[in-house]
Amino acid sequence: GKTFTSQLLSRVLGLPFASIDVSAVSATGYIGDDLSGVLYLLAQSASEMGLHPQDGGVVFLDEIDKIAKTAYESATTIGVQFEALRLLDGGEVAYPTTGLNKWGSAGATMDTSGLLVVASGAFSWLRDEWCGSKASIGFAGQSGGRLSDDRELLATKGGMLVEFVNRFGAIVRMQSLSALDIAAIVQNKFGPVSEYQALLQAERSEEHT
Repeated sequence: GKTFTSQLLSRVLGLPFASIDVSAVSATGYIGDDLSGVLYLLAQSASEMGLHPQDGGVVFLDEIDKIAKTAYESATTIGVQFEALRLLDGGEVAYPTTGLNKWGSAGATMDTSGLLVVASGAFSWLRDEWCGSKASIGFAGQSGGRLSDDRELLATKGGMLVEFVNRFGAIVRMQSLSALDIAAIVQNKFGPVSEYQALLQAERSEEHT
């Protein structure tokens, strides 16, 4: 749902979109992907749309709860958070031109000042704190909620760098899907049931639909 929401936002704005699972990247890029590789994906998306990514784009960083600080600082946790600051600060950032790993490629640079960076994570261990804090579901600041409360919680118990959470102007809480929500998604004409029916019909197996 979070990825789809970000994709839908990019479509509404007519901007290129790129996403990356930060749990698969490392700060150095020697092992796993390099975080700046998301700019490579964005450049590809922009090229397909006939646009230039520096004129605007949406970058989605998924699974940020997987890079929360642990008992030790490693290249795949706090190091990746520091690397993410380069995307969030708005400046010239070097990125690979041949894939998600920067090693072995000539590289290019992109000004990230015009990019909208969205990050998401489950933070399941904060469920009780979320429910007990002042902020409500939705954009922070609504219904008496305070953005500072969310930032403090993410920094103290969420394992995120203060510098990282302070780069985001809004924190959005998404409600869990109810049984009715799931039923509506499944039964939608563009939902999985319709897709499987079309697949089976294409294979001439209508009797199984």
